[in-house]
Amino acid sequence: GVGKTTMAANLALAFAMNGQKVLLFDGDLGMANIDLFFGHKSKRNLLDVLKGEKEVHEIVEELHKNISLISGGHGLDELQSLNSFQRRHLVDSLEKVSINYDWIIMDTSPGISENVLYLNSSADEICVIVTPDPASLADSYALIKLLHQKYKKNRFSLICNQVRSTQEGLNLFAR
Repeated sequence: GVGKTTMAANLALAFAMNGQKVLLFDGDLGMANIDLFFGHKSKRNLLDVLKGEKEVHEIVEELHKNISLISGGHGLDELQSLNSFQRRHLVDSLEKVSINYDWIIMDTSPGISENVLYLNSSADEICVIVTPDPASLADSYALIKLLHQKYKKNRFSLICNQVRSTQEGLNLFAR
């Protein structure tokens, strides 16, 4: 509800419109839906890779000019609780296909599950989207705190979304 998927889709479009190749990774494992933002329904997803049925490059789908997608699958309970080996395999697989792209944008699910923490910890840049809603602020703080404690991450970008003015955004950032 804070706008993570909308932000990821729009960022991918902005890069693509500038001629850069983007891989969108829908890391909302088991509840992925960024494909719908592009009027597309994914036919393949990460479960195919984790079952050993496909290699990661075989599940990449074209969404738009210069935008490709790896779907985290929708309605797939098996992807909600990956073990550490599966999470590592997933990140390694992403690294293998990354050479074909200028950017990889990862849209993770909300919360602080081990999947969310691990995927965020593997990113070069972690952008936390926060809104003025008190629950959003508390959840964002919890995510940052756990990423720092468990993975020693100490650099985060904050995007203040759904603010009515620059001042409201600055106040939210300060909080």
